[in-house]
Amino acid sequence: MKQKSKNKWLGSKLNKRHPQFGIQMIIASSFTMIAFATIVILSLLLYNLFSNRIVLMKTESAEQFLTQTRRTLEDYLRVNRRISDALYYSCIKNLDLSEESLDDSFNLVYESNKDNLVSIALYGIDGKIISSVPLYYNKSPDDIKAQSWFTMATHEMENLHFSLPHVQNITNDSMEGYHWVTSLSRYVEITTDGAPTHGILLIDMKYSGIEQILEKVNSGNTSDYIYLSDEFGNIIYHPKQELINAGLFVEDTINNASNPDGTYEQKIKGEEMIVLTKTVSYTGWKLVHVVSKSGYSLGLNKMRSMVILFIYNEPIK
Repeated sequence: MKQKSKNKWLGSKLNKRHPQFGIQMIIASSFTMIAFATIVILSLLLYNLFSNRIVLMKTESAEQFLTQTRRTLEDYLRVNRRISDALYYSCIKNLDLSEESLDDSFNLVYESNKDNLVSIALYGIDGKIISSVPLYYNKSPDDIKAQSWFTMATHEMENLHFSLPHVQNITNDSMEGYHWVTSLSRYVEITTDGAPTHGILLIDMKYSGIEQILEKVNSGNTSDYIYLSDEFGNIIYHPKQELINAGLFVEDTINNASNPDGTYEQKIKGEEMIVLTKTVSYTGWKLVHVVSKSGYSLGLNKMRSMVILFIYNEPIK
């Protein structure tokens, strides 16, 4: 009781001597708290604005890069489509095959484009060879008719068809070597003895042409990469193909191929990714750019650290 009375007496003496002391402390504390809260809110707003802007800029950059890659790939495929058009409309449709041979025309086109091509061949609808460059002994008509490029062309006669990469499988002569190719096939009309009939025109392109384009755009990349699949998600090229074959890496190619062209967010093994997709013209193939959000973390972490330091170094009065 004595101590309590003594404290009360000291408090009354202090208030009498400094009547404004308590009010000043309250006002100063209030202003300090308001200033601190304002700094925190502004800092967080600045951080969110900065981080969103970084993600937007990176995404736009990735989209531009993907667009340029698609254009380069389409230019390469367009050259081969033009070769097919030239062979069909300038050579095959202008000849009666019972009177003239296609060998000279095929040889001329092949020699002019041999850096990109492995072979050119024309088959009857029965699978029998009509003309081919280079010349070699082909498999039986039944074996030819069983090839996927042949069946695709006969089922969808109005389109040109690009196959998945495969080992060329139309020769029995191992001395000719085995080539990794992508086939371009089409249903064509041919004339024999004045009567129209049909066949399949095949151009085997070197797969290395596609591979070189995509290897170049993936060179130097670590977490970010571009891969190519068909419309069903079957991989045509992937920079991590060896890891996929070994079961050490998984790519959601089916969903990425089925999605419309655009930008999506995914989680792969807990890591946030941005996935951009674009369709390659005339093929249905999907070009996919996978960008890891962890690639943004360096800039965002620096920004976060700066905000924290700014807050804690702000003097509190």
